Amino acid sequence: MQVFDKNSDGYIDEQELQQTMRELGVTLTSDDVTAMFTEAGCKDQRRITYEGFWRLLFVLSPDTLQSTAEYAT
Repeated sequence: MQVFDKNSDGYIDEQELQQTMRELGVTLTSDDVTAMFTEAGCKDQRRITYEGFWRLLFVLSPDTLQSTAEYAT
């Protein structure tokens, strides 16, 4: 996640997400990011937690995400 979390604050904000995706060759609009954050269940539409980001990437429910995290430890 450090690739996306440029300032290492534990969150990925709109600018960090847009910058990293641009570096990967994908251009996101503010509307794209808002839709992604909404899909991930973010209460704060300006930034996303690591858990929310993983949920977004892998379309996992919180229960499945917890089970996956248990296997990773």
